[in-house]
Amino acid sequence: MAIEGVVTGIGGLAHEDGRRAIIEVFNNIPFSAKQVKIADINEQDAILGGHYHNYDELFFMIRGDARFILEDIDTKERGEYVLNRSSGGLLIPAKVAHLAKIRGNSILIGCTQEPHISPQDNDHPYEIKERKNIQKQKLRNILMTSLKILLIKPQKIFKRRDV
Repeated sequence: MAIEGVVTGIGGLAHEDGRRAIIEVFNNIPFSAKQVKIADINEQDAILGGHYHNYDELFFMIRGDARFILEDIDTKERGEYVLNRSSGGLLIPAKVAHLAKIRGNSILIGCTQEPHISPQDNDHPYEIKERKNIQKQKLRNILMTSLKILLIKPQKIFKRRDV
């Protein structure tokens, strides 16, 4: 189930030719920015966020890519979103916690509906624990059980009998 209020695919790569790439940030959406910030990520991958706000935020990738993990702090609904230059933006509503894993050498634009005063005033810490993929875990358990059976059964089947 999707988290209520999260919007993806806003804007994105509008045009590209040999001279330039035009990336539409937002056009005709109900969002007005009071702050715009650019995060120029160093060569190493970065993890940002781990908090929520009492206002909406809008993110775009100019270069590189990022994986956002979101969790509604009230309903605990979760979602994962991959952003890159072509995917468009991600609108995160108020009270949805976010954690971003951003690839090194990426450029991210973040827009907020309220001005940023300080982390103490704007950021409400929230731990987002990554959940292990249950399907992968089940498959691993089945494979391990099968391997154990294969390793034990042949010994019993082909046990040497002295006649």
